[in-house]
Amino acid sequence: VPSTNPNPIAVASTVINTLLGLVGVIAVIVIIYGGFTWLTSAGNEEKVTKAKKLLASAVIGVAIILGAYTITSFVVKSIGEAAKTGSAGYSGDRCTNHPGGTCLDACTGALVPFTQLDCADGKICCANAP
Repeated sequence: VPSTNPNPIAVASTVINTLLGLVGVIAVIVIIYGGFTWLTSAGNEEKVTKAKKLLASAVIGVAIILGAYTITSFVVKSIGEAAKTGSAGYSGDRCTNHPGGTCLDACTGALVPFTQLDCADGKICCANAP
């Protein structure tokens, strides 16, 4: 029986990844604008300087975005693993078709049910949302 409560870890991960994606798109637009400004500068030193600053700022921004994505991915994965191993009732058998899942009487907290076919005795395969 699927839970009606959304997995907070999955929701947070989706929101953060969406925001980082939008900021990444903005950084790419700034890079394109900087390149276009440099291309159309026609030797005007002010425009070339402005374009160089835009490009440098955008590249630094992309580096920060990639770092934020890496850190966020690591933290979300770590929290998911901690929630999976730290929950009560995780002494059950592992699911046969879902290596990260555990056979439990009911899925609680951040866990979502997969199928009963993976488990014996009518238990449900519970794991973190993919």
